[in-house]
Amino acid sequence: MIRVEEHLSPEAWQQALLRLPLSCRDSYFTAGYVEAHAANGDGRPFCVEVSENENTLMVTGLQVPIPFTPDADRTACRYDVQTCNGYGGPIVSANADSAFLGRAWGEWRDRCRARGVVAAFFRLHPLLENERWLPPDARVVSDRKTVFVDLVKGLQTAWQDAESRHRNMVNKGHRVGVSVVWDDPSGWDDFETLYRKAMMRLDAPGHLRYGHDSFARLSLLSGVELACVRRNGILDAAAVFMFGPCWCHYHLSARREGAGNHLTSCLLQSALERAAGRGLQGFHLGGGKTISGSDALLKFKLSLGGRLLDYKVALVVTDLPAYNGLCARWSNETGEAPQWLLGYRQPKPVGRRQGEQCV
Repeated sequence: MIRVEEHLSPEAWQQALLRLPLSCRDSYFTAGYVEAHAANGDGRPFCVEVSENENTLMVTGLQVPIPFTPDADRTACRYDVQTCNGYGGPIVSANADSAFLGRAWGEWRDRCRARGVVAAFFRLHPLLENERWLPPDARVVSDRKTVFVDLVKGLQTAWQDAESRHRNMVNKGHRVGVSVVWDDPSGWDDFETLYRKAMMRLDAPGHLRYGHDSFARLSLLSGVELACVRRNGILDAAAVFMFGPCWCHYHLSARREGAGNHLTSCLLQSALERAAGRGLQGFHLGGGKTISGSDALLKFKLSLGGRLLDYKVALVVTDLPAYNGLCARWSNETGEAPQWLLGYRQPKPVGRRQGEQCV
């Protein structure tokens, strides 16, 4: 008999993760990580566990209100489920087969419809390749490449496999006296200021900008650690890393304007060494700023000697009539078909009717 658990407390959420394989307990799936994004106003924490005997399907993320136009039915509260910034998607028990997953997704969809959830947008986890656990009718799209440095053969092999560009940057840092400090007492407060200035300078998108409450929650999460480089007491560069049970993830970083790239190289090398010292399988650096294979940030990350992984996104529709209706409304207002998976969220062309509000 299938059992569905919703509205899990953080404690129950953690216990549910502990019943899954080690790789499925990665930092991105934890209640604390989702709550850090909820504190930023990105949505409400969402966690549904579907189980049958020893089989489990678990979906985590944010439940986000769907915008509506002024003439829409304001009594119909609609939502979608979205992975937080980073990587997520479904996670399952080791023995979950396709027959169970078919039944579990059916129950999951029923519960979502009852909650007014129209669809789910998943930023899939490149290391888990969890698109294999999606329902057959899911739409999966390759987005870009990410970089992964394998540590199974040890730190020395990783250093030898790195490009001379990276080794030269790290050696330059050592020559000029760069010191990477972990657990800096005032690091988080200074990093928050540095990061906010960097995002403004780079005109970063809204989903990469975080408020104080979000940083405060992130700093308290198990496995989340901050590395800092200071000069004369001033924070020159810093980066947030997420150390999970299998991998370390490069999460956020910022440099003071005018600070050299070698500082970031030193931060990354220090995190790589820290991950190796803890016996982790590898270091995931994420992708570039764009989908281009020649993206400068992607090439910089590749200089650590990693291999490329496929980062994919996916759509699972839970209420097809409602989803089609929302996309049709967008098309009627713009005169064209949306290209985004969550088509009703695609920004309207300049000059088209705007004025959307949120439930």
